[in-house]
Amino acid sequence: MRTFLLNPVITFNTIGYGYKHPVIGCKNRETLKTITREDSEFLAMVRAVSIGVIVLGHVGGFWFFRPYSEFLHVVVPVFFFISGVFAYASYSKSSSATTYYGKRIPQLLIPYYMLCVLSLLVYVVQHDAFPNILQRELIHWLDMTPSNDIMPFPIGQVWFLHTLTIITFISPLYFVLFKISRLLFLIILFVLIFISGMEDALNIIDMFNINIKYVYLPLIHSVFYMLGIMYCASGVLSRKNIVAVCICSLIISILSVYVFKLDIDFGNHINAPDLYYISGSILTISILLLSKKIILSMLNRISLLRHAWRFAYRHTFSIFLLHTFAIYISEVIFGLTNPQQKTIGYGLTKFACVACLTIIISPPFSWLATSTTQALQKLLNTKSTSPSLETAR
Repeated sequence: MRTFLLNPVITFNTIGYGYKHPVIGCKNRETLKTITREDSEFLAMVRAVSIGVIVLGHVGGFWFFRPYSEFLHVVVPVFFFISGVFAYASYSKSSSATTYYGKRIPQLLIPYYMLCVLSLLVYVVQHDAFPNILQRELIHWLDMTPSNDIMPFPIGQVWFLHTLTIITFISPLYFVLFKISRLLFLIILFVLIFISGMEDALNIIDMFNINIKYVYLPLIHSVFYMLGIMYCASGVLSRKNIVAVCICSLIISILSVYVFKLDIDFGNHINAPDLYYISGSILTISILLLSKKIILSMLNRISLLRHAWRFAYRHTFSIFLLHTFAIYISEVIFGLTNPQQKTIGYGLTKFACVACLTIIISPPFSWLATSTTQALQKLLNTKSTSPSLETAR
């Protein structure tokens, strides 16, 4: 049975830097359950393992045993789910949507712009000159859709950040809707899932010329975000309901493959997520939630694993942004550049090298991102409270 805390405890940092203690209390016990220590440790471990899977995938894990290894991509929807859980908790404790934005948006933008600065520095070191950045390219950099033309190392992973930022901007609508009418909330959720099925049946992206980056990806990945909101709410996603969701998503996954003649390679469904992508990801999330006791048991029994996930959790966002830079270093300095060598030994060697480099560069990046974010949030808070102080006087 889940319990409630009437007073807020310590804020859970959903981005993954500046971690202190993963416990949240709640204000509204009718609509928000406490994120218990068990839930927090479980979700933190899932996120830590997920970021490890992403690093492994980008050094060859995604392509090692296709099409089955491509299923590792399901960890990305897991991140959206976890973000939904803790964003709803954060919003419920915020005094206003402005306060909520002031906390979350800088946490997303500042590390990204720091990554842009890093890429510029690397470019300058490589070419001994600044790149010729056109106005259009500058706009793309600012709105988190940078071109790879002048990037010294790939940062394709920022599509997730771009999508999450858009979802964050519209998330108060989801939160308010969930509190006002859960039925309407569920209807919208099913409509979004239906849209993913329409992509399989009619290729609606091309038919209606839908913008993928700014419209389709945020809408479809909102499904996982909304499931996170439901998990955060008391009694909505009980174990019985999760089992039902698991069974339904399995059936839908199988049917979508046979009905629409789809390729089971998960990697082919990422750029334009469809019903197979949605149902397969929900199936994975459901299995993880049902395996919570087993996962926590493993965590408690293996101390080395516990230390590893704590580090990975604390620096999740930094690892996510910087691991491609570590891959670049491993190729340029250590010569691990043979993309055709798909042996297990080569893959493990490159993964170990990239992991070590990422472990070294992530903590200072996290510290700088945290310090800058906190300074900006303090400045924004000071400006937002100044008028009321003057009025009070």
